[in-house]
Amino acid sequence: MARCSISGLCTVGSDGHRALTNGNRDTVSSSVPLRARTRHATPAAHVPGGAYAGGVRGLLIANAGDADAGFVGARFRQVFGICFGHQTAAHALGGSVHRAPAPEIGWYDVDSDVPDVIARGPWMQWHYDVVTVPTGAEVLARTEVGPQAWRMDRTFCTQFHPEATESMLASWSREAGAAELAAIGSSSEQLMADARRYVATSRPHAERLVDWFLDDVN
Repeated sequence: MARCSISGLCTVGSDGHRALTNGNRDTVSSSVPLRARTRHATPAAHVPGGAYAGGVRGLLIANAGDADAGFVGARFRQVFGICFGHQTAAHALGGSVHRAPAPEIGWYDVDSDVPDVIARGPWMQWHYDVVTVPTGAEVLARTEVGPQAWRMDRTFCTQFHPEATESMLASWSREAGAAELAAIGSSSEQLMADARRYVATSRPHAERLVDWFLDDVN
């Protein structure tokens, strides 16, 4: 059995924006033994209906080590891939994933073709790999390292983390994360100082991005 942690993008905040949320989270079991980054579609019949019931309008795939690429291949809902989900979706739809020339860990500006949708940033990143997008995908933002956002049909992906919060980054930057930061000449203290500086501005950018995703990527 393959398992994939997903979240429904259906929460509406007090300000009217839809948000990236852990609400409505379901761990979905597939009877098809798929591993991450395999090109294989999971039939909808193999997915419990409860995960897709109610007000769920899109699927969020992010940072699950065993994320199942088959859910991307099926595409019976809008899919928003983040970081590892960005890479999983690229491979599932015919692209590829390979080691980046340099890691991107920290807050980075992006070169956006649609700044009214994807702000320049800065956006939080933590990755060592880069994608070659599938044939037919439209790259919407990039850095010198590689694609940062792309769209293909009902799938939209970002290499950066629009959902980043101070508490999330505090957890990431402990222990092994602290060692990764030290290896690139940074530190947990520097990451958190940057988070306190940038999270407040990245949140409205993320809200605008999710609003666009739910309204236009369909």
